[in-house]
Amino acid sequence: MHNKKSEIRSIRCSIARRPLSLLLLAAFGSAAAPAFAESEIDALKRELAEQRQLIQQLLKNQEEQKKTEIQTGGPARGAGLQMGVPTGPSGTLTIYGVADVSASTVNSGYGQKSTIGSGGMTSSRLGFKGEKELGDEVKAVYLMEAGILFDTGSVGTGAITPGINNTAVSSGGQTSNGSQIFSRQIYAGLATRFGTLTAGRQYAGSYTSSVMSAAMGAGFFGSSAGFLPVIGGMPTRLNNSLVYASPKLAGFSGQLTLTSGSENNVNMVTPTAAGATTVTTDKAGRGGDLALYYAGGPVSATVTAWNLDNGSYVAPASGAQETGLAKRRGWQVGGSYNLGFATLYGNYVAGRISGGNY
Repeated sequence: MHNKKSEIRSIRCSIARRPLSLLLLAAFGSAAAPAFAESEIDALKRELAEQRQLIQQLLKNQEEQKKTEIQTGGPARGAGLQMGVPTGPSGTLTIYGVADVSASTVNSGYGQKSTIGSGGMTSSRLGFKGEKELGDEVKAVYLMEAGILFDTGSVGTGAITPGINNTAVSSGGQTSNGSQIFSRQIYAGLATRFGTLTAGRQYAGSYTSSVMSAAMGAGFFGSSAGFLPVIGGMPTRLNNSLVYASPKLAGFSGQLTLTSGSENNVNMVTPTAAGATTVTTDKAGRGGDLALYYAGGPVSATVTAWNLDNGSYVAPASGAQETGLAKRRGWQVGGSYNLGFATLYGNYVAGRISGGNY
């Protein structure tokens, strides 16, 4: 009997030094209560499963609430969906701009006058661009760029009335009248390894090519966009346009721009406004622009062409001889060569408007 008690004590001491899990196994391992052990374990499993489902449901409800707040501008709107801002590691947002402000004093025959202007060297602007990964090497991309005037705070195409005896406003960025906010560019689309496809108001390839092949850049001497008269000029920004930009291959790339034009919903020749002597059709402004680029080493080169219907024509009833919409056609070649100590630029451009007995 003494030896048996010692053996039992020895076993107890050994068990006491083992993990709690082994102690539980030893306790439930008795053949006297297998049904009890099985029912307790099953109950624990069911309880854990129920708690897991409850936690998952709570997380799902929280995510749905967050989405609702974002879409309705609630407390979670800073997450970005309400503002169109890509979020998370796969999304980016870039805010950029140009602030061009000038002060000048001029005497144009009416005495010395001082002015504050915006857009003396380049148009002032504010832009937003971003992208978001969608998977399978596909990204959603967008860009919104507004012209702005730092002297008045107006948008770049807002109407400004020149002062008396002042036929040119001080803001060089003021190019037209209207209420467009994102007058410079606004588009959205998809980017893949096969190229980028975007829709909106966008630059034509011919215009971007004219910037590449001009030493001073857009709007200054040497730009082919400034050589053509307005009536036969190359397209700059095209509304209602679809742009495909190819990936770069061995230094070559391209851009195809198609526009649906004015999108007039008419089925006959129609006056542009009540009592107007100009008329239009459903083909007004339609056309396309094609640009090919090359960049390799010190050489860059570009070739472009465009073909666009005019927006309107003078009605024959007013005594004019026009019979339909004229077309604006043109082409250009340009490029540059970096010599190291200097860069040579050159371009050639030709354009005309014809057709419709113009």
